[in-house]
Amino acid sequence: MTKLDYIEELKKALIELMTNGEEYSFASFQLPKNNGKFYSYSEEYLIQKPKYKDKYWFEINAENFSIKLNLPIEVQDFFQDNQIPKYINKLDANSFEKVSSLLFKKIFNNLLIEENRQSYDDGIDFYGYYVSDGEVHKFTNFFQKNTWYIGQVKQYSYKNTIGTKYIRELLGTIELAKYNIWSLKDSYSNMNIKSYEAIIPLFLTSSKYSSTVIDIAQRLGIKLLDDIDLIFWLTIFYESNIDELKNDLDNFNA
Repeated sequence: MTKLDYIEELKKALIELMTNGEEYSFASFQLPKNNGKFYSYSEEYLIQKPKYKDKYWFEINAENFSIKLNLPIEVQDFFQDNQIPKYINKLDANSFEKVSSLLFKKIFNNLLIEENRQSYDDGIDFYGYYVSDGEVHKFTNFFQKNTWYIGQVKQYSYKNTIGTKYIRELLGTIELAKYNIWSLKDSYSNMNIKSYEAIIPLFLTSSKYSSTVIDIAQRLGIKLLDDIDLIFWLTIFYESNIDELKNDLDNFNA
């Protein structure tokens, strides 16, 4: 079993975990041959997840090859009979982008999200400038204050790996953004990046990232998110209320 094969199994386990909230035990045929690899593969993937209140929201047990939620009781209840994972997995590409932007509006109340749904969108699905205004936020260990975020969303099946092509495109877009160069005049009128301001690329996908992309992201400070992050934080913010999520998505304006 390769590392990427195992990550696929791990993501399936996490979706199951976020659906019923119970400890998930892996079948032996799904695992690396020793518990050392099980732990290291799991930790390498999960260590990149945004923390909940500065703590990891999962607990890996290499003794019995299992994983469980590690959250306060009142939060764990959100993951009992949770319908959000099934809902997210059925979204089309446009709705997946839309709900991803909705998540970032939820994360940062003062983050400007301006989706561009024109044919020539220059590879940007959402962007915004985060000003903390002195707030202490549970995401500040993952997102930096007083920083521009430029994001791309790709909804793919897990058979499609996000390779360096997409990361190069995103980095190229950011270089053009620094000089306000766009395919269409007056695109992204609210994006006025000063020379001294930081820009962090953000990529969200329903698929998986190649090991090369993960290495590049770690070296360049690119934030990589996937459907696990999306499902987890939507569940937290909406307290697993699927009807409220659907209502917000129907009424969502970028």
